[in-house]
Amino acid sequence: MGSIAIRTICKPFLHGNLMRQACIRDTESLSPRHRSSKTRVSYTLYKPSPSNPFSTSSSRSSFSNSKSRSGFIGWYLSQLESRPVVTKTFTTSLIYAAADLTAQMISSTSSSSLDFIRTLRMAGYGLLFLGPSQHLWFNFMSKVLPKRDVLTTFKKIFMGQAVYGPANTALFLLL
Repeated sequence: MGSIAIRTICKPFLHGNLMRQACIRDTESLSPRHRSSKTRVSYTLYKPSPSNPFSTSSSRSSFSNSKSRSGFIGWYLSQLESRPVVTKTFTTSLIYAAADLTAQMISSTSSSSLDFIRTLRMAGYGLLFLGPSQHLWFNFMSKVLPKRDVLTTFKKIFMGQAVYGPANTALFLLL
C-alpha cells in the first residue's frame, strides 16, 4: 500500500457579480507502482461575513461543476452562467412585475381592482431596458474599476448615483 498526497491550489476570481474561488485538487499516489494523478476542479461562492461585509473568507458554499447543483437554484445558476443577459433580463422583469403588484395591493382600497396594464408596462420596462442596461453597467464598472477595496466600492457607488441613476430615472419617466 502506498501513500497518497493531496494538494489543493485555490485562486479567487470575479464571475459576474460574484466572487468565486477556483480550487484544483490534485491527488497523487506516492507508490511507484500506482503513480497516477487525478485532478478535480471545484468552484466556491464566497458569502461575506456579517461582522465584516468586505471579507470573503468566512462561510463558504461549495458548488461542483455539475452534480451538486440541483433544484431551482442550481438551474438558475446554470442559466446565469450560460445566458447571463437573458437570465438577468427576465429576472428583472419578474421582480418589477411582482413589485408593482405588491405596491398596488398595499395602496389600493378594498373596492378597487388591480391595474394589470400598469404591471405589464413595469414588466416590459424591466425586460427591455433595466435588465440589459444593468448587466452592461455593472460589467463596465467592473472593467473600469476592477479593485474590490472599500475606496473603489465607494467610487462605484458614486458613479452609479451620479451617472447611471439619473439616466435610468430619466428614461423611466420618459416612457
